[in-house]
Amino acid sequence: MQRVTSKKLIFLVGLILSVMFFSGYLIPVVVNAQSKQGVDFNSIKAQAEKGDANAQYMLGISYIEYRDGQEIASVNFSKAADWFQSAAKQGHPAAQEALGSLYKYGLGVEQDYAEGLIWLKKAAEQGNAEAHFKIGNMYAEGRGVSKDMTDGNRWIREYFEITDAKFAAAGLSPMETQNRYELLNEWV
Repeated sequence: MQRVTSKKLIFLVGLILSVMFFSGYLIPVVVNAQSKQGVDFNSIKAQAEKGDANAQYMLGISYIEYRDGQEIASVNFSKAADWFQSAAKQGHPAAQEALGSLYKYGLGVEQDYAEGLIWLKKAAEQGNAEAHFKIGNMYAEGRGVSKDMTDGNRWIREYFEITDAKFAAAGLSPMETQNRYELLNEWV
């Protein structure tokens, strides 16, 4: 069993926080906040049915997440995949990442690493940090691709570069980049 050092713990906490902050998972919080101002599930669904990619993505998220202990919609990965697919086909990067993740894990769709990788790469091409991270993991673990630590490391480094830039743009101070890269090299 590998001992977790304080550096690795800091790395993990920083990684988890940045993934949560910069992935599409903040969108449902916005949905929840808006619902208090009169934008509810039904109005988001109506917008989604009219083809609005942002609404389609938010509706997909609403089928897989809860807010403040209350359901927004019943958990249904299949419906989430359908809505993510609609938004992803319109080029919505967070929906592409979400759809790629569903394919990667076989949630609501048949597990298909190749299809997951296609959607994750489309999201990554648009700068979606979470997609970079997940692609890096696929290469590092050899899931759907030949195991390649060099490519895995490259994709995860790109994730750090994107999140560092987003932290800086938001006026936040990212964890020292060099320390994260050193820890990454120890792990992969």
